[in-house]
Amino acid sequence: MEIKNIIIVLTPFQKDTMERLFENLFKQKSTLIYHSEHTSFKTYNSEILTINNFKFSKNRLLNYKYYLECKKAIAIIRKEINGLEAKYSFHEKLNMYIGSEKDIFTQMFLQTPFINSKLNDLIAIEEGLGYYKYKSNWKITLTKYVYQCLTPLLFKEKLKYIYTLGLYPRINKVYARLPQMLPIKRENVEYLSIDATKRKVTKKYNAHSNKILIFSLPNQDYDLNEEEKFRIFSKLINSFVGKAIIIKPHPRENALLFDRFSNNKDVQILRKDEIGESIDYFEFEKIFNFSSSVIIDILTTGYPKKAVHTIFIKGSSNLIFFKETTCIKLIELENYNFES
Repeated sequence: MEIKNIIIVLTPFQKDTMERLFENLFKQKSTLIYHSEHTSFKTYNSEILTINNFKFSKNRLLNYKYYLECKKAIAIIRKEINGLEAKYSFHEKLNMYIGSEKDIFTQMFLQTPFINSKLNDLIAIEEGLGYYKYKSNWKITLTKYVYQCLTPLLFKEKLKYIYTLGLYPRINKVYARLPQMLPIKRENVEYLSIDATKRKVTKKYNAHSNKILIFSLPNQDYDLNEEEKFRIFSKLINSFVGKAIIIKPHPRENALLFDRFSNNKDVQILRKDEIGESIDYFEFEKIFNFSSSVIIDILTTGYPKKAVHTIFIKGSSNLIFFKETTCIKLIELENYNFES
C-alpha cells in the first residue's frame, strides 16, 4: 500500500482540530494515522497505528535506572519507525500533519531518511501555548547545545531541545487559533487561522450562576505529588461550598485522584477525553486553570477575563494570555479570598 499522507495526533484537541481541517484525509486508505493513548480512531478506513507512549523527561536523566529505560524505549521507537519501510511504500511527495515537533516520536519520525527525503508539505497545527511562548537566554542556548552534543552519544539519536513550537525548518504551513500573536514568523511559511471548536454558547455571562469550572493539570508537568495536588483542589472546592464544582481532567493526567471527592455531591468530574474547548464557558461564574492552553480559547469567546483565575504552580508567565486573567501564585492560594 502506498502512503501519501501521515498524521500524528497526540491530544483530543488535536484530533478535533485536524478532523475539522482535513476531514477527507482521515477517510483515505492512503493516509497513515499515528495516535497517542489519549485519542482513538476506530471508525476510519485509514491505516491506524498507536504511538509508543514513552514519556521523555530531561530532568530525570541523571537517574541511571530511568536513563536505561529511556535508552531502551528510544531503541524500540527507532525499530518501529524503520519497520514501516518494509510494510508500506511512501509517495514521492509525502504530506505530513503534526501538532508538535517537540515529542520524541515526531522528532525521530521527521529525522528518518526514507520519510525526510520524500517530504513535500509539513503542516503544523497549533496545539497550545508552545507555539506562542518565546524566550532567548543562556539557559535555553546551553540546553540546546547539550542536547545536540549528548543525545547522539546517549541514545544514538539526535534529539533537539525545543522551546517554541512551529519552527522546525521543514514546516511550510502553520494553522493557529491566533496566528497574529505568534512570536516568530518565518519567510516562505503560510500562516492560517483555525476556527473555534463547535459548541453551544449562551453568550450571556452570569456572575451568580453558582457554577465553578476547574481545568486540571498533569502532575508530571510540575513534579507535583498526589498529596500536593489534593491539597490544591481541596482548597478550591472548599472555597465554594454549596456551589457546583465541575472539574475537567487533563488528557495526560491520572484522574484517580478525583475519586477522593466522590462523596462530595457538589463535585462533578468530566471525562478526560472530553475536549475542554467544547464547554460553554458562560455557564460558569468563575473558571480556574493552571497555565492551560485552553485560555486561548476562553479569551477569544468574550468571556470576562478577570473571572478567569490562573494559578501558577511555579513562577509566572510572560504570555499576555495569562496576564489578562486574575493571576494567583501557588504560595498565595492558601489564604486567597475568592469572594473579594
